[in-house]
Amino acid sequence: MPINPDILQDVLQRMQTRRYRDEAVLQERRVTVMQKIPELGEVEQAIRGLLLGLFGGGHDTAAIQREHAALVQRRSALLRANGYPSDILEPVVYCPKCNDTGYCESATCGCVLQIHSRHPAKAFRF
Repeated sequence: MPINPDILQDVLQRMQTRRYRDEAVLQERRVTVMQKIPELGEVEQAIRGLLLGLFGGGHDTAAIQREHAALVQRRSALLRANGYPSDILEPVVYCPKCNDTGYCESATCGCVLQIHSRHPAKAFRF
C-alpha cells in the first residue's frame, strides 16, 4: 500500500504532539517527586556528574559502572520507599525502535506504517 503523504504528515504530527504532552507530564511529575524527596535530587545530580565525568577520559570504567549502578539502585530505593514505582521518572515510549520519532535510521518506522494502514483518512486515536 503506498504511503499517502497527507496521512503520513498527520500521523507524524500526532506522534509529535503526544511526545510533547508526555514530556510535559514527565517534567511536572519530576518536579513533584523532587519536592517530596529532596535527596533524590542529590542522587540525580551525582549520576549526571558521573556520566559527564566520563567525557574527560582516563577513568576506571569498571569503577564508574559500579558507582553508577549503586546510584541507580539508590534512586530506585528512594522512589519505592516513598510509594513511587522505580521507573516514574523515565519517559513513556510507545515504540522503542524509533523512540516515538517515527523514523529508524532515516527510514519510516514500522509503527508509523502500522498507524498509517489503519488511517483511511478518518480520525483515529493513539
